[in-house]
Amino acid sequence: MMLRNLFTSSSKVKRGIAFILLLIVVLALINKLFMYNYYQDDQWSRILWHNFYKSENIDNLFLGSSHIYCDVNPNIMDEFTGESNFNLSTPKQQIISSYYLLREALKENDLKRVFLELYYVPSTGILGNYSLDGSIKNMWRTTDYAKLSLNKIQAIWDENGKEHLIDAVLPFIRYRRYLFDYSYMISRHNEKKSNDFLTYNYKEDDEGGVVIFQDKGYYYTDREITNLVYGAERRSDEIFLTEDAEEYLRKIVELCQKENLEITLIVSPIYELQMLSIDTYDNYREKIVEIANEYDINFYDFNLIKEEYLPIEKTEFFRDAGHLNCKGVEMYTNFLCELVYEGKYEGDDLFYSSYDEKVDNMPEQTWGIYTESYTGVFRYHIASTPREGLQYRIVVTPDEGEQYMVQDFAENDTFEINQEGSGIITVVTQFSDGSVSTMEVIYSP
Repeated sequence: MMLRNLFTSSSKVKRGIAFILLLIVVLALINKLFMYNYYQDDQWSRILWHNFYKSENIDNLFLGSSHIYCDVNPNIMDEFTGESNFNLSTPKQQIISSYYLLREALKENDLKRVFLELYYVPSTGILGNYSLDGSIKNMWRTTDYAKLSLNKIQAIWDENGKEHLIDAVLPFIRYRRYLFDYSYMISRHNEKKSNDFLTYNYKEDDEGGVVIFQDKGYYYTDREITNLVYGAERRSDEIFLTEDAEEYLRKIVELCQKENLEITLIVSPIYELQMLSIDTYDNYREKIVEIANEYDINFYDFNLIKEEYLPIEKTEFFRDAGHLNCKGVEMYTNFLCELVYEGKYEGDDLFYSSYDEKVDNMPEQTWGIYTESYTGVFRYHIASTPREGLQYRIVVTPDEGEQYMVQDFAENDTFEINQEGSGIITVVTQFSDGSVSTMEVIYSP
């Protein structure tokens, strides 16, 4: 009787194990099917991770936001250093994601140096608070295509609140609204059968130029900024390094020092139009300066670089208000190489001590118009140096309707217009010597 019970129990255990294994296989197949039909691929991250894992050893790693993958060309760095450079950067990459990406790179490579880019947007406001929904959802692109490992599991656990864990582990669930959308499935199927998808290529052509996703995490574009309008992304009182961002900045620095890696903190150059929309930028950068000094590491903020060293603040070098194009990238990457690797400017006074000091030393110029909508009222601001003393004549020409004058020459640099439809805003600026310049920008709803 006892032997029969043992035999029966053993059979039940075996059947139970077989059922569990079968369930796992079925769930895996369902997951694969759903991922194929319903998961909307992030093309940049998909191609980036593919190139990262197929790379031979990476010597120098760049982490950060689009202000790395748009602004630094790893191929130029390779030629200059004789080493392998890679941009493992993603849109608005938060520092917590940079930390886990660094750990992933350390598993795969024998690193020598890390460049951490510190664009203010991912480390301030909502994105700088790692417990908020908008912040969490931005982190998914840094784990979706990473190989399964303890590092990936820990990253998903730390970056996601309980309510987002399933979305992070099973990405197709984010797109469950398309579950019975046959046309969506067909479009996804056709996209995944395309040559660009299968070969990990991406190229986009239009009248403004070309965009190409290149190897080593470089976003090549020859587009130039033409419409000098910028939408401000932060309230002035939000522009400070958050506690969450500071915690992981320190973790990255301490990990690099533990692993005997050189680490350099940088902020890539932004077109002056965007910089002038940030009234409290120095509050943000001063905290980074404090941390860099505490750990005795270099921090270079290229928004404070003096023009005689890096004359990059020209529209011909920018694709938009925040990112360089290929011509600007070549200038900036070569300068970064000379500064960090060659020591060419050692002892030179390259940088202003604050952004306010830079503005005080800039020539009279109108850089564009930035908009403010986060207050609930849509306002336009003329971005000029100096910030006071110039006079403006503002005229609006709607695509449909009569032209009208907002103001004749006056020092007021903030105004509102009827936002219905689109048209042209013409600003005539009168400088202190009596000379004038005219700027036209296109506005739209």
